[in-house]
This record gives sequence, structure tokens and C-alpha cells, in this order.
Amino acid sequence: MDVTGYVTEDVVDLTGLKEGTIIIGRTSISSRSN
Repeated sequence: MDVTGYVTEDVVDLTGLKEGTIIIGRTSISSRSN
């Protein structure tokens, strides 16, 4: 249960939209959480 990690990923999501690369890394982490 990494609540802090989830919050951080939420913030990264906004930055990822601009970067376009972080989204891929975020998806990888989300898949592992599932």
C-alpha cells in the first residue's frame, strides 16, 4: 500500500502529459500495482 507513491504519480501525470515520456513509466508502475 504505497499511498505516497500514488500521490506522487498523480503529480507526475501532469508533468508526463507535457513530457510524454513519464506517462510510459507511470503506466508501468500502475500495471505492477494492479
